[in-house]
Amino acid sequence: MKRREFLFGTAGSLLLALAGCARRKWSAEDTRFAVLEDVAGRSDIDVCIIGSGPAGSALAIDLLNAGKRVVILESGSAFLDTVGTARAQKLDAYETIGLDYPLADTRVRAVGGTTAVWTGRAPRMLPADFEPHPLTPPENPWPFGYEELKPYYRRAEQTLHVVGGPSRGERAPREEELPGTPLIDIAEMRALAKRAGLTVDFPPFAHAPDPARSEPVRFARDVIPALSRHRNLALVSGATVVGFDIGPFGRAVAAHVKTYSGIQHEVRARSFVIACGAVESARLLLRARTAAFPRGLGNRSGALGRFFMEHPYRQFKAPVPGIPPFSRWQVGRTYEYCAPLRAEGSGGIALALYGRPKAPEEITIKLGIEMRPDPDNRIALSDRVTDGFGDVGAALHLRFTDQDARLWERGEGIVRSLFARLGSGTILPEGDMGWQHHHLGGARTGLDPAHSVVDPGLRVHGTENLYVAGSAVFVTGALPNPTLTIVALAHRLGDRLRGTD
Repeated sequence: MKRREFLFGTAGSLLLALAGCARRKWSAEDTRFAVLEDVAGRSDIDVCIIGSGPAGSALAIDLLNAGKRVVILESGSAFLDTVGTARAQKLDAYETIGLDYPLADTRVRAVGGTTAVWTGRAPRMLPADFEPHPLTPPENPWPFGYEELKPYYRRAEQTLHVVGGPSRGERAPREEELPGTPLIDIAEMRALAKRAGLTVDFPPFAHAPDPARSEPVRFARDVIPALSRHRNLALVSGATVVGFDIGPFGRAVAAHVKTYSGIQHEVRARSFVIACGAVESARLLLRARTAAFPRGLGNRSGALGRFFMEHPYRQFKAPVPGIPPFSRWQVGRTYEYCAPLRAEGSGGIALALYGRPKAPEEITIKLGIEMRPDPDNRIALSDRVTDGFGDVGAALHLRFTDQDARLWERGEGIVRSLFARLGSGTILPEGDMGWQHHHLGGARTGLDPAHSVVDPGLRVHGTENLYVAGSAVFVTGALPNPTLTIVALAHRLGDRLRGTD
């Protein structure tokens, strides 16, 4: 079992474009799975998607609506399949070098991907995140900006059923406010933050379609059951892609797929999309070596697997004299220190203020930093661990740069100044450093194949029809939770693959 608790929802499907979805309830038991042997015998598949998480499922929605024939190959199993889940976990072969990072505990190999365990926070990245700033690699800036992603953000918010109401703090501009209201009324926290000179918001929330359920969208329950019943989709679980046949001119002809028993099949398609998370996407590309790509697909630049990022955080708590007890648990978030700190030549920080009714006159502030994209922070092939197939696992090399260390110090100074404004004296660290479990980078997008892995359209450099969807393509990590941007990029790729971009 992963360290994060598996959480489930039971709600109506988001896929309003699929007939009947709005008229009935779905559950994970309704998911229809195809047989790998049957899929391997087909010659009419338009797009083969590797991974059924937010990126893969959102992409499938667009392609199916355009009349494409789609196969989703999912390495994991349905959550109710305990035997399959145990077999899938044997494929999690990871080691970490440098920082003590719990790589195996921060991934989910299962139908629906990490939406089984996420908290539902779905903010947009800020326009400045895509623009050159002190952490932007000068040789490889983002090849597109916020304005290009804006319509896809709107579609992603519809796909994820994001609610939130008006925002008062630092945020990405939008034509209209999000529907609904914030999940939690944080008026008391807003008043307290105002005393410290901050404007905070509860983050936009990807709400389960059933308004009676105060929990996030979970694709395994809310999206995939209806999706799996589309006549043009074949969803295969327990199907792990381990390589590709690459023909002339870099054209992917077939994916090599193994079942839990190790039996291998080939699945042919006109296009292939890798959407299995930053770590596994890089691992798959690194392993798929050919005469034309001796260091892995898309790795002529040597950038494949490099520039891995995460969202680390530290927490501090202190008494705040004289504040009344909170009526409920509340959290307020702000990015307002990003711009000033970037103007000083560093990365940005995110701050979250927590108040609890059972801890009167005590506040927790969570400090998150924006990690510098560092080529030495990378996903490589391990020379020590192998998976249940006997195939080579992934090794994550992770460290903090000197710039990261200075940002930690600067951020902690800001936290202490905020507590001082609130009248706090003793300030204590709360627990060890933590991670948001956001895997970013490893197959970054860019215009120049000499410095990136995929082009601005997310096609792997040097190939004709192989793409990467997900947070692996991020150039910088920014600070907002990445899922909404992942889904927005998937919708953008969907337009390209269905010929409407």
